[in-house]
Amino acid sequence: LPVSFAYRILSEDLDSTRREDVEPPTEAQQQKEFFQCTRQCRWKFGNTFDLTIVGGRSGWSNCQCFRLKATGADETLPQVIPRYSAKEFDTVNTWSGNETSGWNL
Repeated sequence: LPVSFAYRILSEDLDSTRREDVEPPTEAQQQKEFFQCTRQCRWKFGNTFDLTIVGGRSGWSNCQCFRLKATGADETLPQVIPRYSAKEFDTVNTWSGNETSGWNL
């Protein structure tokens, strides 16, 4: 990578604050990154079926999240989140259970 490009990516990545000047990503932009930020944002701010929540890249390893409004005045959600993160699943209240629920017998 050229030094100036690498520096820009690094400096954007270190700034993990919400950016007001960013527009919600288009369908094509989301598809280009395989909807990774959109999935992360839906997990963090709603549920995976909330189609009004979308996300776009902010820096190299972060996502900026948005809630789309029918009026066109889209809302920027309050924080930048990591593009990849481990998830904790609720084993008590889901079908998966845990080692004592008998699913692995």
